Amino acid sequence: MPAASPIRKVEDFNGKTVGFSLPGSSSHAGLLALIAQHHLKVTPVSTGNLASTITQAMTGQIDVGWSAVPYALDKAADGQIRIIATGNDVAALRTRTGRVNLTNVQTLAKRKDALKRFVAAYNETVAWMYSSPDALKMYAEFAKLPPSAVDKVRGLIPQATLATDKIVGVDQLMAEAIANKFLTKPLTKDQLAELIRIDELK
Repeated sequence: MPAASPIRKVEDFNGKTVGFSLPGSSSHAGLLALIAQHHLKVTPVSTGNLASTITQAMTGQIDVGWSAVPYALDKAADGQIRIIATGNDVAALRTRTGRVNLTNVQTLAKRKDALKRFVAAYNETVAWMYSSPDALKMYAEFAKLPPSAVDKVRGLIPQATLATDKIVGVDQLMAEAIANKFLTKPLTKDQLAELIRIDELK
């Protein structure tokens, strides 16, 4: 929210409008989990993309916006906005996978060696991103942001959240999907085995 906002902590969200991108998105799931964790009484508002969300937050159309790294980190660094909570503050998000890399069955069957090389290269790159001092400098240049704006990126996105060797919290995810009417019933054991085939790419 704007730096001038009286909102200082998550509990101050009560009675406020709080943005998320679109129904079913990761920002929507995160907001629903935050509401449940803190027993908040808020009005969730679908605010669309990052640019429209920051506009709505800065002009008072909503009380609390959402964002994703690296967008608006420069505004946080120079004091225009304040970050009250991140996904790391939502307990439910720590015990479940939020994003995955997908492929189709045909590609998995015909190009498995290429996919194995991709996964290996991805993991090697992530390890470098979290160990090399050059990584943040390159990230700042890529994001077209000053170095001061990206110095907390590693804390906002812990390395463990980028792991490719496991998917966790599936039962929890399915329960929430059913509660929020994205699924009508849990996937079966066979359906999950067909969907999650990580071991084939190790």
